Amino acid sequence: MKKYLLLLPLLALACSITPAASLAAMVTPSPSPSPSPSTPSPTATPQDVTCTVTAESLHLRAKPGIDAPVIGYLYAGDVLTILPDPPAGAWLRVRAGALTGWINSNYCTKGQ
Repeated sequence: MKKYLLLLPLLALACSITPAASLAAMVTPSPSPSPSPSTPSPTATPQDVTCTVTAESLHLRAKPGIDAPVIGYLYAGDVLTILPDPPAGAWLRVRAGALTGWINSNYCTKGQ
């Protein structure tokens, strides 16, 4: 009995789809957007100042301060781009991949 109950929703779904249109939609991949020339690169460029995480793990926070929400976790050896925002005490605003947030600079050694 359970086998028939599981097949009924699939049968109903199959009957409600028009074969030509739905098959084309499922088989034809949608074109991926091409990056615009003005899209900034998420990787460090030669003029970027970087730092390397020295702590075993480090919180990436939404704002400077230990009470700010944690938005990500960083690990020893991660290379971060230091953003040009003015520091807030020991806190630096950094970019780590797609995330941007604040870290305590005591746990990151500056690169170039």
